[in-house]
Order: sequence, then C-alpha cells, then structure tokens
Amino acid sequence: MTPTLLQKHLVDVVKYVTCSMKLSNAKNESTSINVYPQYLPSKKGQNDESHFPYILVRIIDGEDSVEELPSLCKIVFIIGVYDKDTNFQGYKDVINIIEKIRQHLLKKRVFDNKYILEGQLKWAVNEEDIYPLYFGGIETTWNIGKVNMEDEEGLI
Repeated sequence: MTPTLLQKHLVDVVKYVTCSMKLSNAKNESTSINVYPQYLPSKKGQNDESHFPYILVRIIDGEDSVEELPSLCKIVFIIGVYDKDTNFQGYKDVINIIEKIRQHLLKKRVFDNKYILEGQLKWAVNEEDIYPLYFGGIETTWNIGKVNMEDEEGLI
C-alpha cells in the first residue's frame, strides 16, 4: 500500500462526493469541480484561471516506526473557488465542499478496504481577502499499513 495508491483512490472518492456540485468558473459558467492529484496542471498563460473550481489531493509527508506501529501518510485537500459576485460569498462554496468531503471521510473512515483515517481531521478557510479567489483545505492522516521486517537467517 503506497501513498500514491491512496492518493489515486482519494481523487476518485472526491470526484464521486462532489459530482453533483456545480460552481462558477472564471468565465462565469456553471461547471463541475476539477480534481487533481498533487498539483494544478500547467497554466496556459499568466492569467489562466481555467482550473477553477478545483480540489487538489496532495501528499504532504509520511511517517514510519521500527516499532509495531503502522505507517502513516498525511494528505491534504486544497480547495480553490473563483467567484466574481460582489457579495463576497465564495467562502460558502469552499465550506460546502469541505463539509461534503469531511462528512464522507468521517462516515466511512476505511477506504478501499486498506486505508484508515486516523487521528483528527482538521480544516480551515483562507483568512485573507483575495477576491475573487477563495481557498480552504482539509488535513488528514492515514494508516497505510506497515512494512514487515524480513526474517534474516531466522533471527525473528
């Protein structure tokens, strides 16, 4: 069980959970949310905002122990929304996305019969006003199993 397989599975989960959500893009057209692993695609120009609205599923780090503890992997979900409306309510779209993902993760907790959501799930929204862009995120830690030590010459 590798972090990239967990990431691929979570990309599919997020696509499923958010498939019914339609938000405005930079052209003010109603569109589905783009979900990307790790990074945004290359920009086509300096002001390219075609990737909005989006969710990144990003691997941050991992932790292993020589004890009998499982290996852990930290994954964050980074949410970006573009909302030109001057009522400055784009943060609500971000919170609605966070809530859909958060509830799904907490209800299931075990994914693909091998990845277990561990510890606390943390979420936040961007505090700065950078209209028309709104951002938020979810931080998660996953049990991805453990690597078993090989038995060298019957020592175990």
